Amino acid sequence: MFLANALAGQPAAAELAWEPGFFGQYALAPRPWAPGPPPGVKVPKGAAHFLTIRLAGTTDFHVAFDAGFRLAWGDRDTDGDLSEEQPLRVVPKQGVTLTVDLPPACGVWLSPTSTGVKVATKLYRHGSVVLAGRVRRIKLIDGNGDLLFNDAGHDLVYLDVGGDGFLDRKLPSAERLALERPFHLGGRGYEVHVIDPLGSRIEVRPVADTPAPVPLYFETLPRVSRWKRFPKEALSPTVYAQRYKSAKPSERKAALHGAAHVGDKAAAVFLEHAAESDPDDDVQQYAAKMMACLLPRFARVPARLVLEHADPNVRRYAAYALHRMNAPKRLKTYAALLEKFPNPKWTVLWKHTLKLTAMLGTKASRRVLLKLYKTLKPFKGTRAGDFERRNELYDWATHADPAGPPRALLEAALKDPADGLRSQGLIDLWIMRDPLAGLAAKKELRRRKLEFRLEEAAIRVVASEPDAEGLKLIVRRLEGASARLYGRAVRLVRGVRDPGALEVLRRAAGHRSSRVRTFVAEILGGIPSSENAAVLTAALKSERDEQVRSAQAEALGDMGDRVAIPVLLALARRGSAAAASALARLAPSDPAATALFATLLASKRWTDRVVALRALGGAAPATALAENAAHKEWPVRAAAVAGLRARREKESVDVLVARLGVERVVRIQWGLASALYGLTGKDIGIDSASWAAWWRAKRATFVLLAKEPSAAAAKGGTVARFFGLPVQSDRVCFVIDASGSMADKDGDVSRFDTAKAQVRDALERMAAAAQVNVVFFDDEVRAWRKSLTPLTPANRKSLAKYIDDRAVGDRTNLFDALRLALSRGGVDTVFVLSDGAPTVGEFQGRRDVLRAIRRLNRTRNIAIHGVAIGVDSTLLRLLAEEHGGKYVRR
Repeated sequence: MFLANALAGQPAAAELAWEPGFFGQYALAPRPWAPGPPPGVKVPKGAAHFLTIRLAGTTDFHVAFDAGFRLAWGDRDTDGDLSEEQPLRVVPKQGVTLTVDLPPACGVWLSPTSTGVKVATKLYRHGSVVLAGRVRRIKLIDGNGDLLFNDAGHDLVYLDVGGDGFLDRKLPSAERLALERPFHLGGRGYEVHVIDPLGSRIEVRPVADTPAPVPLYFETLPRVSRWKRFPKEALSPTVYAQRYKSAKPSERKAALHGAAHVGDKAAAVFLEHAAESDPDDDVQQYAAKMMACLLPRFARVPARLVLEHADPNVRRYAAYALHRMNAPKRLKTYAALLEKFPNPKWTVLWKHTLKLTAMLGTKASRRVLLKLYKTLKPFKGTRAGDFERRNELYDWATHADPAGPPRALLEAALKDPADGLRSQGLIDLWIMRDPLAGLAAKKELRRRKLEFRLEEAAIRVVASEPDAEGLKLIVRRLEGASARLYGRAVRLVRGVRDPGALEVLRRAAGHRSSRVRTFVAEILGGIPSSENAAVLTAALKSERDEQVRSAQAEALGDMGDRVAIPVLLALARRGSAAAASALARLAPSDPAATALFATLLASKRWTDRVVALRALGGAAPATALAENAAHKEWPVRAAAVAGLRARREKESVDVLVARLGVERVVRIQWGLASALYGLTGKDIGIDSASWAAWWRAKRATFVLLAKEPSAAAAKGGTVARFFGLPVQSDRVCFVIDASGSMADKDGDVSRFDTAKAQVRDALERMAAAAQVNVVFFDDEVRAWRKSLTPLTPANRKSLAKYIDDRAVGDRTNLFDALRLALSRGGVDTVFVLSDGAPTVGEFQGRRDVLRAIRRLNRTRNIAIHGVAIGVDSTLLRLLAEEHGGKYVRR
């Protein structure tokens, strides 16, 4: 019906999608600064300059800068509260880009100066419209950043008037249009109307009276004034041979240019002769390219070159000319070239012809592509070329056609012997919400062996709308799944709500595979309900595997259902650190739990003591805290120091000062100094003699601070710092992001180079007795050494070379890198730096990473400091908060 209406001359409507554009292309005039904060807007500390930008006609977007224009705050959620926003660093001479959470989300580029600020933004709306019997691409560009479309200023409309699949921006007179002004197409007149203020819906309406059309084939190339009136008598091949035999190639090209604008039969013969007989290959190619100016009735000339010429580049330009001419039988020429591929080495020609065929967007072109796909032989042995061509064909056929991917081709891809193509076909069907995707995914999951990408795609499709059958298949695949696939399945299945699927999960709580039982605990723990809590509680009673038991206990602690307290108490009494940790979150003030933790403070297992100290904090008895502050295991001492700090008593200061005189672990020394500073406000560093003398003199009359001071200095201690964070340890592991985004530049230096420079600087300032390791991560995780290594001169040289040799990779495997750092013996402090969220690894979701790291570091008590570079990172901030570290953004 849609196509019929367009053919009948009725309005053709199109829904347009949004996509972010490139910032900074269009800049408005400088805007003056407001004399003070806007009324009713909460501003952050340090803000000195204020600006309000009107978006979408009615929404005010507030921005603030500090006095030196080094930091910027943007009201992303437009709620009038800038104080809750994280500041962004303003790059000198470039400005800053702020994202606004409006529907649709947009970006605003700001370049501040002392007198004003330049504001710029650019957003695209793109889609397709059926017009005059063809699918034509259309794009609207909002160039002034107001999120409205009014055809004023920098707002632009482009329509594929030629129907060739390309939007020609170099020639505005051809395909750049104005609103409600007529243009000519196929003998009829049309107008473009935007029918909603945001420009997300348009109509192309027919009109009766339009000006005379300008032939499009004369508009495809710039004119050359010298050949504006090319002499027709010079168009014979004989004249070309005589006149231009000794001429320069540039002169011959100019002649071809002028001849092409004549556009008649003689010009076609002239260009054909030059394309076949000119001694210069470049001139031959230029002649083929100029054929785009010929009338469509002379299409036989470039068509013959496409099929017969010896130079693949001439063939390619001739195919391009056919496309620009709108030759009626060009598909036949493309099909002949694609089906009888002349030379396996002419890959560029084959890909170019494939692209032109796909962009026709007709039923006939789809049939050609589908037939070609089926004729290319599957990947076997040395026939890799056919697989690559099938993959290229599939990509163009599914993504270049404005009408969408051909369903018949998607069905054929599902039967392809190559796992990569089957997985892509499966995902594309799923995106189209085709019911066949779910059936095909379940069929794949029933296979015995699958490549990871296809297995992940099948799980993704089934997990999007999981039912009982689909979840049974996923559970079956997890029995022998890799850690990477397991983590991906946890993230994909987490939102299951189907009653049948939930019942499958509950029954699987007693599965024979420990991997499946852990999976069930991970999923049910995120779906609080009394029924799920009862299932996990019953499973926990009989569980024998420590890893599964830990996952079940943590899930019950997260769910907050008190029905699990008796079981957790029983397990904690038998030495389960996971159960004790779950109790600390589920019922920290329960009398039975408090009594248990008090008992664990004297346990023979030091891990029990760590769990109890972290659970009780300052509520632990002072005598128990003093006793554990002298324990032989440093994680126990670190937890006891935190408890003493929380009690805020003079007796705590007595113990802390006494311990500082005998402590030998550098991290604990600084923990003691930090606790003393938090209680007294006195910053003496780790000088135990000075602390002892000062406290003897002041103890009798000194009044402890009512609350913690804002921050502590690093007086008298190490000068080593990492992005401003003091390195207060001599057993440190640096974990550095080496993903592709780290190559982005903040100023003139990439983030990765900045990170490496900071690591080198910190290592240079650390003592020779310090033991360190450095881990880089992208898709893979690479460590300098298998364990902590002293910083001897030889090791420093080796480490410097290791850091210098590292380069950025692709994706972000944060969890595996942290797990490696935490598992290396002796580490007590980790500095982790990243500029984005995890995209690969066993766990990628924030909740999953936090839970897994909490499990790994439950009793080790390793401090984790987070550094976010370029962007704010909630994950790194939460990691630092949960594991006794600090978080900064740079």
